[in-house]
Amino acid sequence: MELKGCPRCRGDVYYDSDYYGVYKQCIQCGYLEDVDTSREQAAVAVAVAAKPGRKAA
Repeated sequence: MELKGCPRCRGDVYYDSDYYGVYKQCIQCGYLEDVDTSREQAAVAVAVAAKPGRKAA
């Protein structure tokens, strides 16, 4: 989670993933951005996979 990381409203953004890959989304305004760089994506994917309730891959 990034505090005040949204470029649109300066809200808080969190990282998540879906079928298409990893993305970050603003809690306040809903701004959505794909995480493109493979190194950043790999680090975030590990953190997202570690969320409680997620099945291990």
